[in-house]
Amino acid sequence: MTIQELRKKIEDREVMCGTLACIPDPTVTETMALSGAEMLWIDMEHTPVSVDRVQNMLIASRSGNVPAFVRIPWNDPVLAKPVLDMGPEGIIFPCIRTKEEAELPDESFRLRKSFPDGIYKRQKQRNSCSSSD
Repeated sequence: MTIQELRKKIEDREVMCGTLACIPDPTVTETMALSGAEMLWIDMEHTPVSVDRVQNMLIASRSGNVPAFVRIPWNDPVLAKPVLDMGPEGIIFPCIRTKEEAELPDESFRLRKSFPDGIYKRQKQRNSCSSSD
């Protein structure tokens, strides 16, 4: 399922089947992705899932074409940026209690889009094709 299809289901208020990926093993994540789940939620807040495991779990979720979201352990842009670099469909920020805390995730996403010569530009170039290729 693409992220666009997931958004459409949310907008249409359709019932969906998603599952929590809390075992830091990409084989388990891949099995869940291939089992018919429509989305995965990788939890770093209450599980032993570390940043290095998240990347493998995201790759495994893609084997089943399942959108994956990552809940980071704390509402902190420093924790969000490496996860954003891995390309999940979204990040879940926990423990948001104030307006200021709610604005931190927005700031993280703006920072991600503003790297002029960073990883995002290189990734875009790597993923694009031109007639001269």
